[in-house]
Amino acid sequence: DSCHYCNTCGGGIPELSSLSSLEISPNPSNGKINISMTISKPDNFEIYILDVTGKQIMNKFSLGRLNKGNTNRELDVSNLMSGFYLLECRGDDGSSYRKLIIQR
Repeated sequence: DSCHYCNTCGGGIPELSSLSSLEISPNPSNGKINISMTISKPDNFEIYILDVTGKQIMNKFSLGRLNKGNTNRELDVSNLMSGFYLLECRGDDGSSYRKLIIQR
């Protein structure tokens, strides 16, 4: 699921226009996740894992500058406790969010 509250509420963080799709699998996860992205224009991408209060709980995962096309990256989330998190994909012009569930 994507979180579209930024566009609904007005203001806030702009949706990341350089990203056509962002998927996490498996979700729920208990170890590593695969992040699949379809990039519509070149951009610098970073991944953040946030708790439900918005606090960053893992070091950022820098993907660097990625060109247009599809890409997959693996991220180890085995150190996270069971619960609900947000994955933030941040680019130069905004962010996109996805729900992430850790289940042990």
